[in-house]
Amino acid sequence: MEDFDGASIEVDVAFELVANKKVVIPIAENRMSFLVAAKNVIDKMKDYWPLSIRQIHYHLLNGIVYTMEPKRSKYNKSHFRYRNNEKSYKSLSRLLTQARYLDLIPYEAIGDPTRPEKLWGGFKNVDQFIEREVANFMCGYHRNRQQGQPRHIEVLGEKNTILTILERATREYYVPLTIGRGFSGPSIWKRMAKRFAKSGKQAMSLIVCSDLDPEGLALAEDAIRSLRDMWGIPLDYHRVGVTREQVDEMGLANDYNPAKKKSPNLNAFIKKTGGKETWECEALPPDYLIEQVKAAIESNMDMDIYRDVIDRELEDCNTLHLMKTELSESMMY
Repeated sequence: MEDFDGASIEVDVAFELVANKKVVIPIAENRMSFLVAAKNVIDKMKDYWPLSIRQIHYHLLNGIVYTMEPKRSKYNKSHFRYRNNEKSYKSLSRLLTQARYLDLIPYEAIGDPTRPEKLWGGFKNVDQFIEREVANFMCGYHRNRQQGQPRHIEVLGEKNTILTILERATREYYVPLTIGRGFSGPSIWKRMAKRFAKSGKQAMSLIVCSDLDPEGLALAEDAIRSLRDMWGIPLDYHRVGVTREQVDEMGLANDYNPAKKKSPNLNAFIKKTGGKETWECEALPPDYLIEQVKAAIESNMDMDIYRDVIDRELEDCNTLHLMKTELSESMMY
């Protein structure tokens, strides 16, 4: 499709072959406002890098954005508005691919947690190793911030795209976090059961973050049954997102893909929600999801005990700092 100037209205690919070499297609001038809008979202969410394209997609829906602004076209301007559909999403994906190759968006701003890497380190020599060990000597101490708490708490997330967000919510409390990537298997439940047994607590609180779709609700219920029925763990359950109340209260954009007709959980989902519309965790603002998870964690904790542990940890760190200083000084003479 072309506008009246002959410029391409939709770029189908981010690359082309020139003399059998892969070359990035430059971003057309009429797509620059689209790039600026995407960059604004990415910059505002810098604290949560690397982002998924899904997260950027949902945040673009909060304003009026156009995938392109041609000088002349047989279509009116609204035809090019960024919408909650597959066409706009693919256009965004292509744009972000081009922008990273052209150094218009930092590579580290966008990640793909489904493709992990494993790097192997090493030292150039013994001196480098000793220098590292001396610098790290007596560093990294912390208390178990869940010690003394009445309940064992676990957080379960449905997918990797919310890992960074859930890490921020659980880190300060030292609450175990698991990403199930859909329905979890027996190995995950066994590890949770071992942590529960090691804690010596009498009951568990399970906090779940999952999509509001047939599988998102079903996997949360499966988690309860697995821990309760297969491992005999007394537990209560808190699903902090995505909920129907959050959708209504915040006007969240739904997933442009409705619930799958072949899903074995579809009928139960329709019965609970009244329709086939679905919502993803990425539609929730990160700060909001963090607040919800933290609130659920604290509601299952004795905060006086927690604050006492923090105070004792600070005292321990001061003691260790003095010891390290004295040892360092003694080694100098």
